[in-house]
Amino acid sequence: MEIRLLGPVQAWADGAEVDLGRPRQRCVLAVLLMEANRVVPIETLIDRVWGEEPPASVRNVLYGYVGRLKSALREATDPAASGVRLERTSGGYTLRTPPERVDLYRFRALVGRARAEEAERAADGDERVAELLERALEMWHGEPLTGLTGAWARATRDTLASEHAGALLHSHEVQLRRGRHAEILPRLRELAAAHPLDERMAGQLLTALYRSGLQAEALLHYDGIRKRLAEDLGVDPGPELRALHRLIVTNDPTVAAPSPKRPAVPAELPHDAAGFAGRADELARLHALLPPEQDPVRAAGQGPEPASTVVISAIGGAAGIGKTALAVHWAHQVRARFPDGQLYVNLHGFDHDRPPLAPGEALELLLRSLGLEVSEIPLTEEAQSRAYRSLLAGRRLLVLLDNAASAEQVRPLLPGSSSCCVVVTSRNRLGDLVARDGAHALALDLLLPAEARALLSEALGPDRLAAEPPAVVTELIRLCGSLPLALRVAAARLAGDPGLRVADLVAELSEGSRLQALAPDDEGSSPLRTAFAASYRRLSDRARLLFRLLGHFPRGEFTAEAGAALLDDSPTQARRLLGSLAAAHLIEPATAGRYRFHDLLREYAQEIAQAEDTAADRAAAWERLLLWYLHAARSAAGTGLFPELPGDLDRGDRRGMPSAAEAAQWLQAEQANLLAVIHRAARHGPRPVAWYLTAALFGYFWLHLPRTPWQSTAQTVLEAAVAEDDLPGQAAMHHHLGVIWWDRGHVKQAMAHHTRVLEISRSIGWAAGEVAGLGGTGAVEWSMAQLDSAYEHATAGLRINREAGYDYAETFGLIILGATCRDLGRLHEAAGHLELAIRRNVGASW
Repeated sequence: MEIRLLGPVQAWADGAEVDLGRPRQRCVLAVLLMEANRVVPIETLIDRVWGEEPPASVRNVLYGYVGRLKSALREATDPAASGVRLERTSGGYTLRTPPERVDLYRFRALVGRARAEEAERAADGDERVAELLERALEMWHGEPLTGLTGAWARATRDTLASEHAGALLHSHEVQLRRGRHAEILPRLRELAAAHPLDERMAGQLLTALYRSGLQAEALLHYDGIRKRLAEDLGVDPGPELRALHRLIVTNDPTVAAPSPKRPAVPAELPHDAAGFAGRADELARLHALLPPEQDPVRAAGQGPEPASTVVISAIGGAAGIGKTALAVHWAHQVRARFPDGQLYVNLHGFDHDRPPLAPGEALELLLRSLGLEVSEIPLTEEAQSRAYRSLLAGRRLLVLLDNAASAEQVRPLLPGSSSCCVVVTSRNRLGDLVARDGAHALALDLLLPAEARALLSEALGPDRLAAEPPAVVTELIRLCGSLPLALRVAAARLAGDPGLRVADLVAELSEGSRLQALAPDDEGSSPLRTAFAASYRRLSDRARLLFRLLGHFPRGEFTAEAGAALLDDSPTQARRLLGSLAAAHLIEPATAGRYRFHDLLREYAQEIAQAEDTAADRAAAWERLLLWYLHAARSAAGTGLFPELPGDLDRGDRRGMPSAAEAAQWLQAEQANLLAVIHRAARHGPRPVAWYLTAALFGYFWLHLPRTPWQSTAQTVLEAAVAEDDLPGQAAMHHHLGVIWWDRGHVKQAMAHHTRVLEISRSIGWAAGEVAGLGGTGAVEWSMAQLDSAYEHATAGLRINREAGYDYAETFGLIILGATCRDLGRLHEAAGHLELAIRRNVGASW
């Protein structure tokens, strides 16, 4: 919706005029608009609309006007969308409206911005100031409050007319400074005729006339205003106007128009990054995109340079990876190839304190850099883009578009000329620019160790770096994650404090928050936080939530299925959100369908999760993830000693479970995550997840997991089961530890654990645990050559197992019994047991 006061009182919605009723009803609206978003008492409304003698029934009439205005505004547009609504408040009425909906407030805002620009930039900002003032004056559509009568309307109209005149005078001053006297002369003549006693306006007209070669007319106009002032007011012209008259009479050069500026070849590249190091391969790829150097014969004028396509390179990567540094460094290397200039625009795609630059805004900057005056720049984006391509046609320019938000933001800024080169940097993957516009994608990765060391050497000086132990420098690079921005911040801290050793900074980074350690001067917000935050804020709400939740994921790779569990959503939706995070370079693809974090981004995700999510929400997400891993592991590896889960664990989303064909690959890929999940559950709960999950993975651990991490895991889980006073959990972990000690040749420790399994299982009447204890005891006795006891225990375990209908430990029991029979000389029986074990083990997923 657009509401107008600077002319007839009108309102427009979706291109159609809103019926605001009769003049007095429009006057009610005008009074409310002049006090927009403030309470206007009923008595004030009556006084301003009807004056000193309102009719007896004025309140009823007012209520009727207000009711009809409410209806008209509500029917024209949705108040929630437009923000425009008329409300009854205590003692009066309030018209709620965003200021930008009303032409008067837009006018005042533009005039205010013009004054601010002028104060900040002095004469250098005249083009921008002139543009703002012209836009402000375009708000006017005639006499303000046209058609409204009464004392308040007249007084308000006079006040607004004074504001209009002030803006006009300001605009003329700026245009005269710019040498645009010929353009404003017709308007100045009209205004001077309408305001014959305004000396400031007369001075502007005299100046414009003189500069236009009309000295005689200027002197005649001065004589006319001098006489009118004497006749009407009995005064002489003021000192400023008299001084101007003397300068015109004497043809003083100070009154002459300023000399036009010669158009300059744009050279807008930012300074090359100090201490730039590495990126040799990426620089070579960028160089390879340029056509060969111009043939010297053609350069001498004997033929045109061969045509080529517009070279576009889309440099992408995470925040702080060094995209802009690379682009600027390369641009400086090749600037001689572009004698017509180098253009640079920061598109502000990921700034923390302002929205991305609209294509039209960027085009205005580019056109002004190419020599166009503000008044010469077309009004529409399409026309601006055409003018931009025309100005670049046949010229050899390099265009660096930095920090782009999207392909849509960049596309209108692409030249049409094959002689130009464009380089675009962005944190997002500009896939559409590659697919539709032929851009060459160049994704930056972390620095190689030698490149990171070279960067530090350039920033600190080779002598200081050489004085540090190489291992300490290597650790600093690791703690900075080989991220260029982090390394530069670390180097800045070291350079700013000569007494700070690399080892001291390494200790600081190791002990606490690396983001805080990389914040200069103990500031709350480090450059890294600022850079990461800009990418984070560009995400959708759900993508931001997933990013925060993933920050607490174990230090490994994660999948869409795990993300879905954290979000309590479908794997399909989680996969789309992970794609958004990867496109923004907040996570990175590891292998097909799997992703990972950079360590510093993980730390940032953890920080904002603490700030934005409640502890209860984080705990609920983690419980969903733990339960999902429990069900997925049981689906892939079997159930172990626990065919059934207790009710509080037998819940959660079962989507995305690995199939039988995927089980072995899934277990291998998820091994690190499974161990991390077990340790987290053991320490932070729910603790039963730890032993149910560990028990399910017994077979996989036996075949694939080194014994040291298996033993550490089982011991941790045993301690959790003891703390929880869960006897089946304790027995299950004693079973694991007994097998581990036996496999490592420590039969005494192994027998102690298996004995404990039997004691616990028999005390609670748990047949599955007793089977495990008997099998483990038999295995230890076989290895100690106590064959009769081994035979007895292995046979008893298999009998209980079959009577109870368990599958668990059947194969293991058959192997122990077969080996025992073999050593007892009962070879036929041994062969039968071992052949059955082989048949049962065929097809095991792990």
